[in-house]
Amino acid sequence: GAVIYSRPEETMRMFFEVAKADDTGEFLDEMAEQNPFMAKVRDAMENHPLPDFDEIKHYFPPSGAFITNDDTGYHILGFQLKSIDK
Repeated sequence: GAVIYSRPEETMRMFFEVAKADDTGEFLDEMAEQNPFMAKVRDAMENHPLPDFDEIKHYFPPSGAFITNDDTGYHILGFQLKSIDK
């Protein structure tokens, strides 16, 4: 059997921090000079900035699952906690 637990809020927080970092902006600027796709990504990031993470973190509630097996096969039950409204 197995027990699985996930806190996607923490994973997404890390991605947001990377996306908003000054180093990421500098990297996109350098890559945009040579790559039209990266230029579009840079333009999208500049023209449509990401919101503060606290505004959207409620969209990433914890989730989990457990797996068991018996003579009839494997049985999986997954769940996700209800999102907390702002």
